[in-house]
Amino acid sequence: MDKTRTTFFPQNLENIFYHIKSEQNLQIYGSHTGPDPLEQNSIFIRSIEELHYLNRTERFIDIGAAATLFDILQLGKKRIPTFFYEAVSSVANPFIRNIATIGGNICMKTHPATLFAPMLALDAQFEFRTPQNIIQMPATKYTGVPQNSLLTRIRLPLGDWDIQIFKRLGPEHVISKTSGAFVFLASTERGILTDIRIAFSGKQSFRCRELENNLQAAKLPLTDSQIIQAVADAAILYDSRTNDTENLSDDEQEYNRQQDILRQQFINLTKNSLRQLS
Repeated sequence: MDKTRTTFFPQNLENIFYHIKSEQNLQIYGSHTGPDPLEQNSIFIRSIEELHYLNRTERFIDIGAAATLFDILQLGKKRIPTFFYEAVSSVANPFIRNIATIGGNICMKTHPATLFAPMLALDAQFEFRTPQNIIQMPATKYTGVPQNSLLTRIRLPLGDWDIQIFKRLGPEHVISKTSGAFVFLASTERGILTDIRIAFSGKQSFRCRELENNLQAAKLPLTDSQIIQAVADAAILYDSRTNDTENLSDDEQEYNRQQDILRQQFINLTKNSLRQLS
């Protein structure tokens, strides 16, 4: 016999934390537009006004977790980084973007969604709240929502990027086993590479920190040998983060074979992006 499904629609943060403390196995949703199945006990936060704010300063954009993707796009192309605007625009379709929240995109249980790679690249900061305290967490440390907590705010640092590349991988408008996202950012000054960011999100998500450090302060243009070495390093990093082939079932091995296409796309995108610095 199926259990009775219980759904809550709180009006403020105090109500949310009351339910978090009172209910077991409670799953928090923005609008539930993703592929994750609806849990038995669920709570929807999209109606909470204090989680809808958007604030842009010279250095940051602060976004409430319940802000919709449509709300973010309404800031305009000139007020948010070009690649981030493209990333948000690539999610689903206009109807879904009108109701899907940025918090829901980040906190999907089964698969980090499209916007996580941009978060990694920008060194975004996540603010989680519990009934007792506030937790500040960099996107690079995020592996899941801390227990009994709620994502309340995302802070996006702004910067001057001479090259901004975003690519969404996999089938259009849906999330599948071959879905992923790639981001490449670079800043230059007087023929020197002053900052570089390479981020990927899929089944596994990561920043290419070692590769970035190796290229930091490199003289431009990059040489062919520098690019060849950087691409080789990127491939090694990808494999170290995504490959674990011991004791896999047949289905898991088939899944890994499906991931080969993502690996090759990541390598090709890294090479083509670095070519813009040569």
